[in-house]
Amino acid sequence: MNDIEFSAKVLKIGTDTSGKFIILDHTEFYPDGKGGQLGDKGLIGNSHVNKVLEKTDNVIFHYVDLYPGSDIVECKIDAARRQDISVQHTAQHILSQSFLKLFNIETIGFHMGENYTTVDFDVDKIQGDLIFKAEELANEIVLENRAVKKYFVSENDLQNLNLRKKEDLKDQIRIVEVEDFDFSMCSGTHVNFTGEIGLIKIIKQEKVKKVSTRLSFVAGLRALKDYIEKVQVISNISQFLTSGEYEIFYKVQSLVEENKTLLKENKIKREKLLEYIAKESLSSSEKIGQIEFVFKVFEDYSREDISQLGKIISNRENLMAFILSKEDHFFGVLVSSAGVVFNFENIKKEFNNFILRSWGSKNFMFCEFKNSVIVDDIKTSIQLQLRRTL
Repeated sequence: MNDIEFSAKVLKIGTDTSGKFIILDHTEFYPDGKGGQLGDKGLIGNSHVNKVLEKTDNVIFHYVDLYPGSDIVECKIDAARRQDISVQHTAQHILSQSFLKLFNIETIGFHMGENYTTVDFDVDKIQGDLIFKAEELANEIVLENRAVKKYFVSENDLQNLNLRKKEDLKDQIRIVEVEDFDFSMCSGTHVNFTGEIGLIKIIKQEKVKKVSTRLSFVAGLRALKDYIEKVQVISNISQFLTSGEYEIFYKVQSLVEENKTLLKENKIKREKLLEYIAKESLSSSEKIGQIEFVFKVFEDYSREDISQLGKIISNRENLMAFILSKEDHFFGVLVSSAGVVFNFENIKKEFNNFILRSWGSKNFMFCEFKNSVIVDDIKTSIQLQLRRTL
């Protein structure tokens, strides 16, 4: 398909929040977002058209990288993009009618993106077998290479058409008809025969606002690209797992179950290890008055480990402990037994330039220190504050 070319006169150039724009005396560029579809791109003279918007009084703004050098310009619309957009739009009509015809599920909106198109339906969920059957019917219509007709009718003619999609229009009522299958009021771009679509493939389902379902699909070259990419992913996984492509699911399922078992076993062993470390840490505590004080520094313990150690140690009566890990921003927990009063705010004031943040309760405080803080200074400060408290 050759690029679409036409000549036009520049009526106005200017700049707004969307960038540099050009207004022509007439245009064949289709605007972005109109009817839910993507807009055209191309050239106006030597200016690249990046976006096209329809604004007040149906004026079309062409947003460009630079202004043209003359008032009379040769314009060129990217035909490959126009064809892709037309394929996606006609595919949406066919898919929407398939769901309506088979299951009386109505389309309540659609949006075309650069990579895939979404269609919203008026049900909260669509079962997988229904999706497959609607997709199958849609592709049958594609393979039959039915004519896609575009024509204008009067308001009186509408009663003779079995319209799927109706809009509140009074004049210039444009109908897009997929021969003997779908009739819709639509101003968008479409293919001439369904065979141009090639393939329609639904790739995703998601719930929207709890009352509607959104399906994402690809068609034409987008479907081919999606297929090629997924075949490559499957092939890579198959080689990595040294498994046949059709056995991948069962191999992954087995690995997931095995991983769950190992994680559970590791968690149990880790908890036992932390209990042992907590016990060892308590054995090296020092007495400050009637309070046992524990200060312990670890090189590579995770935040989860440090928090767990704090919980175990805090069960001891008459205890104050500070457990620190150097792994991530000197993450530590300051814990105390119930009944032991300690003002951590004084520590925060003293080390204000070194504390990144702190949070928690008065008996279980988390904190992050900058790497430049001196660990021994933290210990000395806590000991001093504890003695003052006592």
